[in-house]
Amino acid sequence: DAKQQVLRNYSNQSIKHIIVKNYRINNKNYDFLSTEVHCNVLSLDILFICLPKKNIEELKKLFVKFEISVDEFFCSSYAKSRSYKDNIKSNDKNTPNTPVINKNNQK
Repeated sequence: DAKQQVLRNYSNQSIKHIIVKNYRINNKNYDFLSTEVHCNVLSLDILFICLPKKNIEELKKLFVKFEISVDEFFCSSYAKSRSYKDNIKSNDKNTPNTPVINKNNQK
């Protein structure tokens, strides 16, 4: 499992996003996983977006000083692009809503 390999070999990193960039099925590239293709050989191009655990802890401590509790950190560029794509698919007018990037709770 690719995620376990990253966790094992980069124990000082926290995985924030896992992106499958390409599906290679029977030596043909797909940008989605097709359920209609009979698969003999499958390979994936996977991108892991990680942040150093030390940096995450430092940022959390900084926010605590201002009485802000942080649940999670995200890569904003990726989160915005995903939200944009999802909204385009579900919105007839092709005008996506502003995405919510992260959740901060005031104490």
